[in-house]
Amino acid sequence: MSFLTLEHVHYRYNDLDFALKDVNWQVNQGEFHSLLGKSGCGKTTLLKLAAGLLKPEQGKIFLHGTEVYRPLPQMGYVFQAPTLLEWKNILDNVLLPIVLKRKPKEEELDFANELLQLVGIHSHKLKYPSELSGGQQSRVAIARALIQKPVMLYLDEPFAALDAITREELQDDLLKLCKMQKTTVLFITHDITEAVYLSDRIAIMFDGQIIHDMKIDLPEKRDIHMRYESNFNELCLTVRQYIGGGNNEKS
Repeated sequence: MSFLTLEHVHYRYNDLDFALKDVNWQVNQGEFHSLLGKSGCGKTTLLKLAAGLLKPEQGKIFLHGTEVYRPLPQMGYVFQAPTLLEWKNILDNVLLPIVLKRKPKEEELDFANELLQLVGIHSHKLKYPSELSGGQQSRVAIARALIQKPVMLYLDEPFAALDAITREELQDDLLKLCKMQKTTVLFITHDITEAVYLSDRIAIMFDGQIIHDMKIDLPEKRDIHMRYESNFNELCLTVRQYIGGGNNEKS
């Protein structure tokens, strides 16, 4: 049984044309799945439905056997903007999901410090968001999303505004943290190389449908040298061809 399952999911905005049409998709536990496609193809809508932020008009979504119709405690989110609270320091921002419910326990405070250490900004924990670079803020957002050890993590283009080098560093940080916690991931990006580098599987979307489901056959351990190997570039080209051929029939 898959960990995250979408069954014949339809969704539309304001009684207009369907934003998603009969989407079926499965994510196995511990896997990293990416959604790729041109702007307006339905990627963010699909992610919001899978995360319980929207409710499908038709069809059902299940996470670990539980039907999803609202956000669940075992979910984590990272969006395009870090959305940090400017009046709280970095450590308090990471602890925010817990503080909203109760006072953090000692072990949770220790874990927050550990996460900040792992993403390389522990020395900035008492600073405020305005004192950090965009890449550092994104690291805080990732740590905050992982503070409650979610089993499922949803990311909507979290690195889109960053420079190429910082982006690559954060990709490695994300993979390391998710493998450490055995977190299952659904990730949206417009960047083909990013999707290939991060993913176990890629779903290519067009006009509200998944038109191709592609397994990424790369070694589990990713590194900078892989990005320049012929196999990696061939996979990127294959993905690009599927995106360019949006009228392909579903595979």
